[in-house]
Amino acid sequence: MHELSLAEGLVAKCAELCRGRRVLAVRARCSAGIDAEELAAVFPVAAKQYPGGELENATFDLEVVPAHLECSCGWAGELPGDNVAGHIGICPGCGRPTELSGGLELLGLGYAGDAGPG
Repeated sequence: MHELSLAEGLVAKCAELCRGRRVLAVRARCSAGIDAEELAAVFPVAAKQYPGGELENATFDLEVVPAHLECSCGWAGELPGDNVAGHIGICPGCGRPTELSGGLELLGLGYAGDAGPG
């Protein structure tokens, strides 16, 4: 389950950044190749399993952005959904499968007393 390992990595990064403060909200961005529904479903599981409990009840706001590809054939741009399978993109120009970069990015954390994640 790729999304669970992504969620575990995100929770570890959040725990490192929060330095023991209770996190109320986590905001992140993922590319279209990631199963956003699955990631949102497993984030609370990963947060509850992490020692310390700083993220245990944090809300999770996930923004999904289109996958982009720059192929060695010269094609570059936003990939249509049919050309994305997980972390692999298929070049519309030449058909070459290419590993996509990007994946999951932490955008912000919201703490008690804050206006929100930022």
